[in-house]
Amino acid sequence: MAFGIMMGAIPSSVPMFLLGINWLLEGRFAEKWKTIKEQPALWVVVSPFLLHTIGLAWTTDWQVGMTDFRVRIPMLAVPLIMFTTPALTIKETKTVLWFFIGGCLVSTAWCLYYSLQLHPEISLREASRFMSHIRLGMFLAMCLFVLGWLFLQAEKVWISITSVLIFVYILLVMVTMALFSGMFIFMAVLSIWSCYQLLRSQSWTLKIFGCLLPLVIIAIPFAFLKQMHDAQLVPVDHENNRVKNYTMAGNWYAMSDTTGQMENGFYVLRNIQPGELTRGWNAEHPDDLIDLANVKKAKRFGVLIRYLASKGLCKDSVGYLALTKEDKENIAQAIPNYKWPHWNAMQQRAYELINEYDEFIHHRRVNGHSVSMRLYYWKAGLTVFSNNWLFGVGSGDVQQEMVRVFVSENYPLEKEWFKRPHNQFINEAAALGGVGLIAFIALILVPFWQWRKSALVLYGLWLTSVVFSFLFEDTLETQAGVAYFTFFQGLFANTKKR
Repeated sequence: MAFGIMMGAIPSSVPMFLLGINWLLEGRFAEKWKTIKEQPALWVVVSPFLLHTIGLAWTTDWQVGMTDFRVRIPMLAVPLIMFTTPALTIKETKTVLWFFIGGCLVSTAWCLYYSLQLHPEISLREASRFMSHIRLGMFLAMCLFVLGWLFLQAEKVWISITSVLIFVYILLVMVTMALFSGMFIFMAVLSIWSCYQLLRSQSWTLKIFGCLLPLVIIAIPFAFLKQMHDAQLVPVDHENNRVKNYTMAGNWYAMSDTTGQMENGFYVLRNIQPGELTRGWNAEHPDDLIDLANVKKAKRFGVLIRYLASKGLCKDSVGYLALTKEDKENIAQAIPNYKWPHWNAMQQRAYELINEYDEFIHHRRVNGHSVSMRLYYWKAGLTVFSNNWLFGVGSGDVQQEMVRVFVSENYPLEKEWFKRPHNQFINEAAALGGVGLIAFIALILVPFWQWRKSALVLYGLWLTSVVFSFLFEDTLETQAGVAYFTFFQGLFANTKKR
């Protein structure tokens, strides 16, 4: 199961099914019932599942409700199986964790091969084959913590070296695939736990360092984003950034700079002469004509003017003639910025995030943009919650209530993007109300509080990473997320330290 979690729905489901069959066949039900009665915290562990089962009582969309119920069944079954079997030893847990690491290696290797060899036209960020890139990032962040723990626990040199090499590989994969969410989770959790450990020290020097370390770790990505933001959205003092009236050919420039959209500090919707541009492009690309009266054929024009802006050129015949053969090939591939091919994946993703943010605050296109759409999802989810703040709308009605908000409040989203809150806390609040949200948070934290001294330190690292994932993902609404949550909670909480 530890290996299968990284390989998709079926490889993670089959081991759970086999564990259930084995649990039934081995019998010892009287002994297992006694174990259940002696571990009241077990009921707390399975209570998030029971909460949503109760929430079915006032749901109206039973089809969605039962689908969610089936997805969450492992939240009941896996804890019952793992907590009614003998606790694992440290050695056994290490073996299980090496299988998880093996799954991470195979999964990421296939993603890289799929993108670089089989489909080079696909960006590495879109190469995740078995789960969303956000969930892949979360899993790999946990893999880094596991590798760090195995390194500290290593009794042989070869294990230490192997742990370090795989750690570096996984970190490079996360950077190469621009898994921002995973990097954020890793740095945030590392900051919190480093600060916690240093503050426990008797040395005031270490205490001060513990307070400053999170700030330094967090400042690095923010400085990177700030640099990319300024390079993209701070206007450049250049002649072609000023408003002009006529082209060199004597034609009027169209003036439609109402949003301030920029590429590399140059205004996109300024100094545009559509006729000169379309004639130049259409003459060289008869199979890819620009027709401003046709929505589909006008998209190339949008890429063209953004590309010209990125090079600081006016959008006219003179600017078009300044484009190289490579530039025109980039435009044909829908690349909007001449720097894009020379950026690494992290720079490309930062560029996308900055543009998504800029388009959101200026109320431009948001469909298909993960960050800006989430802001609308969160807003709609909070609206559903505010309208049903006590007990929510029921376990199966969140989606249909979200759709009502999208339509009634005229959200700028197309129907294909009418989705759930993409925030586990908001989803719980919308489904189960304030009462359910408080219960959900308590039921997540209580087991950790009870087992914090007896469980592995990985339990705390895992729980912190899960809480962060709840902020921007419906982790417990998917099979992969449920498998990750139930398996590692049971594994880390049910391992003997000695």
